[in-house]
Amino acid sequence: GETIDADIVYYAAGFQFSGGALFPKDSSFVTSNGQLQCRPTLQLSEKEGRYDNIFACGDIVAIPENKYGDVKGVVHAQALAKTVARNIHTLASGNTKNLVEYPWSDTPVTASAIVISPDVCVGAFGLPSFMTCVENGMGRYLKSKDFFVSMNAAKFGKGATWN
Repeated sequence: GETIDADIVYYAAGFQFSGGALFPKDSSFVTSNGQLQCRPTLQLSEKEGRYDNIFACGDIVAIPENKYGDVKGVVHAQALAKTVARNIHTLASGNTKNLVEYPWSDTPVTASAIVISPDVCVGAFGLPSFMTCVENGMGRYLKSKDFFVSMNAAKFGKGATWN
């Protein structure tokens, strides 16, 4: 890895998008719900080029129309971050033509189980709809200790900002 200096890095974890708080209210790339519209390279989608050196990743990025993102927020953010890191490195080396585009999915991305807490899980294992209670029960039985959220929670502030 390589470290690159930045003027500002906003690390945010929350439940409300606040893109409008970062940029002027009339910014064309801030959606009505506060997400940021980005180019396929994850640079802000701003026509005048004032923000060509600003990239976004995570849930704040508005998923392009007719495209899909991973429903598992942290996994999605990490995938976006890889593209952002590569593009920042490319720009920092003086190359403006070889930026990579994030490969948004053309089909919905689904998860077999989404763990909300150690006791709450929503399962989607492909069973018929009348068996939803079985799927959710299976998710609770597996418990979040077996899922990404629990294994990596401390990295995302558990114990410091939430329990």
